[in-house]
Parts: sequence; C-alpha cells; structure tokens
Amino acid sequence: MKRRLGIYIIYDEQDVICNTDLYLAREMKSVTSRLIVCINSRGNVNTQRLREYTKEIIVRDNLGFDAGAVKEVLCGYLE
Repeated sequence: MKRRLGIYIIYDEQDVICNTDLYLAREMKSVTSRLIVCINSRGNVNTQRLREYTKEIIVRDNLGFDAGAVKEVLCGYLE
C-alpha cells in the first residue's frame, strides 16, 4: 500500500474551525495514510472537532503564512 502524507493548512481570522474545514479534513484523510493539520492562529482555536480525523494537529502563529506552516511541518515536526 502506498503511503501518502497530507498536510492541511487552516487559517481563519476569528480562529473558527468551520464545517468546510471538517469536510476537507475528512476527504483528505480518506486518500492519505497520515494527515497533519497545521492551524495558523493566535492560539485560542478549538481543535476538538478535528480530532475525529487526526490526532496530529499543530497550532502555530501565522508567521510565514501557508509556506511557513508547510516548512514547520516538514522541518520541525516530521520524524
């Protein structure tokens, strides 16, 4: 079986995880063997609903925007 890594980046000004985010996480989880969600946030986002799809959730400051989030996952989080 092929191993596929999915990195899903989320940003919302109000730090809200919406139904669209949950839908996309569910769809990505269905085609990947490992899903990492990286949330660009001020730190007060509720990640509980995302835990149905992955336990690997990173909440970080929005430094470097989406490219900074991918870099943080690839360089600082993956084993």
